[in-house]
Amino acid sequence: MSEIIEALRSFPNESHVNDVCKPYCSKETCLFLVMRGSKPKCALGSISAPIINVWAINRNVVLSRNCDGPFSVVVKHQGELVGKRVEYEINFPKKETWQGVFEKTFVGNEIVSIASNWGDGPNRNRIISLTFANFCTQDNPPALIFSTLLLRDMPGVTTVFL
Repeated sequence: MSEIIEALRSFPNESHVNDVCKPYCSKETCLFLVMRGSKPKCALGSISAPIINVWAINRNVVLSRNCDGPFSVVVKHQGELVGKRVEYEINFPKKETWQGVFEKTFVGNEIVSIASNWGDGPNRNRIISLTFANFCTQDNPPALIFSTLLLRDMPGVTTVFL
């Protein structure tokens, strides 16, 4: 199994939770540390993140944002992704698929974006912004699958094949 898939599946691990998320440390506790069953999870970049932000603002809750959550895992392991095949697919108003090659990634405003070379044509230098709201890993073939936000475009699904 690839390192990035393993890192994302185990994020946040126990040492990250204790050292970075800091549960039970009052104002130093990460706002996005949530429990799913009995396991700590990171809600940053998930569909819950905006709800958590509004909740904190409305209640004057003072907690921290201690890291870039799962986005930091993608950035840290981006070397494993460079040169890999990327597919972006939308189904509305008609099914359309772009295929490209992963070049780099960067984080901003709780969204991780990827730059890919999509070949010739009008979408050649398109930046695709990914969310972790509907994120999964796949073993066969190994891949990362993200829900996708494209400014001025319909959302879709982006798959990075490992």
